[in-house]
Formats: sequence, structure tokens, C-alpha cells
Amino acid sequence: MKIIERSPIRGTVGPVSLIDRIQGIWRYGLSWNQDLAAQDLLAAHLGRLLDNSYTLIHNVFLPTLALPIPCVLIGPTGIHVFYASNLKGIYRARGDHWAVLDSRHRRYVPYRPNLLRRAASMNRAIQVYLAAMEIVLEAVRPVIFFANPGIHIESAGPEVRLLQIDGIDRFVASLLLEEPSLDSDHVRRIVELLTASSPRAPESRVREEVGLSTKEPVGIGKLKMQPWQWFVVAGLIFLWFLIIILGALLLLNQ
Repeated sequence: MKIIERSPIRGTVGPVSLIDRIQGIWRYGLSWNQDLAAQDLLAAHLGRLLDNSYTLIHNVFLPTLALPIPCVLIGPTGIHVFYASNLKGIYRARGDHWAVLDSRHRRYVPYRPNLLRRAASMNRAIQVYLAAMEIVLEAVRPVIFFANPGIHIESAGPEVRLLQIDGIDRFVASLLLEEPSLDSDHVRRIVELLTASSPRAPESRVREEVGLSTKEPVGIGKLKMQPWQWFVVAGLIFLWFLIIILGALLLLNQ
């Protein structure tokens, strides 16, 4: 299997430096580092089982999504859009509802982010983006891959396929039994589109059809950040002032 890495942080498949980890967490959230490890684990398992007629693209950026799509697998049997997670615990998936077990109250409560809706939105964005490029496909399927064996999922008709680490061999075996739906030219064209350095599509059409409204960062002038990033900055500023005040008090008491 061919692997293409498009991360603006890591650049190539391989170890991630401490600076890259900090940059990734700052840009994409606290779970970025663990989810990146889940992506690498998925790639390693798929690469062991699939030949070079399949290509796995890490980090596909589309104009409608604030987050990159973690992994897209393209091959003769179609396209699979993977969201990779390293969650552990007890969860429930019903339709598009994603919940976690509250161990204290012994009941399920909604979990954020909703991985089912996120994966479905990424899948829909891929379909619409390719349709805007005059490639209309039905064989685009969303999958959430859970890398941590410490997760248990109670599922009842989830709208997204759920794949745990012990099910990868069965997943690939069933994939290879499917009838081919894409020839090599279509596979190559789709890979080219999804790995373009500046992928563009008629953005207004894509946004309308996908039904996504990417949340804009909050900002002052040109300085724009997500709310949690402003919270971190405010905390650092507060800490800085506290250090200055404590330093001044120590000097006055000498």
C-alpha cells in the first residue's frame, strides 16, 4: 500500500518531534497527539495487508472543513474515509448519537465531539468535493477506527462503520472480496485531487451541499484563535503578571 503524508506539521511519515507535538495540539486540539498515533497504527496494519493498488492519504484538507480528514483509503473497491481515535472507556453508538458511560451515575451521556457526526460530515465533504470536480461516486464509506483495545462500544445501527483494532484483518478480507468499482485511472485521478497542494472546489456549492458551517475563530483584527486558545493565552498572561507582582513584592521586602 502506498502512503502519502500531507500534514503541515509532520510533513513525512515518521517520529514527531516535541515542537511538532506542541504545534499540533495547539492547532487541532488536545487529542491530536493520541489520534495521530492511532492514524499511524491504522496505516501500519493496512500497509501489511494491502498491495500498491491502494493508497492511504494522511490529512486531506478540504475548503469546507476546519479539521483535516485523518485518513482516506483509495483503491479498486472504492473510497473509505477514516477518522482515527485513541479513546478508551465505554461508549454507545445509535444512529448518529454518540454517548459515553458516566460511571458515577451509571448512565450514558452525550460525548463531545460526536465522532459519528464528525466522520459522516468528513465523508460527505469528500463526496461533494469530488462531485464538484466531476467525479461522482457512490462507493465512499465512512469508518471510525478505534486504536485503543481498552474501548467497549454498545452499538445499534450506527450510521458510520465502527472498526476496532482486532477487526482490521476481517475488514481487509471483506474489502478484498468486493467487486472492483474503480479502475486504475480513476484511482490515480482521485489521489491527485486529494493530494493537490492547494485543493480548490466551487466553495459555495460545497458548503451548501455538505451542510457544514465551519466555526470561525474569534479574533481581534487579524489575530484569530479558537475560544480554548484564547483561554490558554489569558492564563499565560495572568501567570506572567502574577510572577511580576510576586517578584516586585519580594524586592520590596528585601
